Amino acid sequence: MSSILGLPPELVGCLNAPQPRSILIRGPAGTGKTTLALSFLEQFTGPSYLVTGRVSRTRILADFPWLTRLEGKQVTILDGTREGASARPSPPSGTPSPPTDGEPPSAAGPGLHELPPPFREIDSQGGPGPLLVIVDPWDSVVEEFVSTSTRSGERSPDPGELERTLLQWVGSRPICLVLVREKSGPDALDYRMDCVLELEWDSRTYQRERWLHLRKLRGAPIQNPSYPFTLADGRFRCLKPLARDVQPRLLPPAPDPDANGKGLWPGHAQFFSHFGRLPLGGITLLDCDGDLPPNAIRLVIAPILAQVLGHGGNVVQVLPPYLRPAEIWQYYGTFMGNDAFLRQVRLQFPGGLREEVPEMAMSILPPPMRDTSFTEPRMPEILGHLRQRNPGGTPNLLVTWIAGLEALGTGPGPLYTPENLPIILTQVMAGAPAAALVIGRRGDRLSRCLRPMSSLWIRLRFRAGRVLLHGCVPRTGPLLLAEGDNGTAYNLVPLV
Repeated sequence: MSSILGLPPELVGCLNAPQPRSILIRGPAGTGKTTLALSFLEQFTGPSYLVTGRVSRTRILADFPWLTRLEGKQVTILDGTREGASARPSPPSGTPSPPTDGEPPSAAGPGLHELPPPFREIDSQGGPGPLLVIVDPWDSVVEEFVSTSTRSGERSPDPGELERTLLQWVGSRPICLVLVREKSGPDALDYRMDCVLELEWDSRTYQRERWLHLRKLRGAPIQNPSYPFTLADGRFRCLKPLARDVQPRLLPPAPDPDANGKGLWPGHAQFFSHFGRLPLGGITLLDCDGDLPPNAIRLVIAPILAQVLGHGGNVVQVLPPYLRPAEIWQYYGTFMGNDAFLRQVRLQFPGGLREEVPEMAMSILPPPMRDTSFTEPRMPEILGHLRQRNPGGTPNLLVTWIAGLEALGTGPGPLYTPENLPIILTQVMAGAPAAALVIGRRGDRLSRCLRPMSSLWIRLRFRAGRVLLHGCVPRTGPLLLAEGDNGTAYNLVPLV
């Protein structure tokens, strides 16, 4: 499963590596460069300095109130904007006072007199131990320094020379330097920095997702070059790839807060908050990428199955050919006893039972029949199971994998087509106290024909080892499937 992290482990290792180190963050406006840079303040154990050149210290503390818990202990904010140019922040207790006018710069910093004033102040205050220096943004600090030098009649410094001098100063002390750039493309500075991070908006769908790309990490391997992330609550949180050994389980569902609510409670509070209930008599379509791991899909539907089965409802599943009966038997067996399974569950395997689990025989449905026109399969067993009224009014559930429908049947031509499938599902669900959940592949004909009639339509994508979701009907923002906690099946993390 994907799990939520503060910083990627590669960046945590970069911060903890022997100094000096230099990190460049670049990307378009609004992608989260400042929030990422500020997250380094929480990870770094020594004294830290934030040089802000575009937004005042007052505004920074207002936008990121959690910084107030750090400032004065290990973090000093140096306001480089015009608003704060006349006011110097108080240094942390125990640090030396800045030099008075006329004092020479510290001998520790080569060419320090050629750099903007905040760096001279950092050099005078910082002790011998490792320091973290964040400049946000470097472009603004350079612009202000060049403008001030020009107004005072001094030689206007070249930005390239400033960068070289700054890196020479960093190289003379145990400093981790983080420069935030407002330019989104690579330039000569990329070659000088030890680590290059690029942030972007990904808008390949109508969604806008935030992604962090590790373009360069000198002296260390990059395990995962890309991370989706969220900025909820003003914090940078990225997500690891889906674990290869993720095993879905049927767990007790979350309680329904409204027993009189219309539709099938999905058994998961976060699913409900984004997508609502599954419509009774209607279709919920999960439109999945072809390379999406089947276990990720089973993880999403597990709370829905648990809600129905745990309250005495019936389930019919048309399974894909790549899920083996023994695997399904174990999936249900960890949640319910054999008697309850044989009473409540009906399964249809394209390849039959194959003698793997004889105990399941009573729950296996025979393959559907064709009528004389070869257009409409007859499913009396499915109809009887779905239309059964259960004590307490618990709805039933039909779970249909399109891959399973495509593999069913014998004889000329496909058993299910875009022309007959909508009619068949409408007839099956008519009068049944049940919800239908259809799992299809993105772009296939049977999935496309169900979109117009789906009351709930959810798109699932697989990118860089992560499972991303968003609602098409109703429309929602991007969500990421993450590792559950406190015994929950999974979390849905909004990528805001």
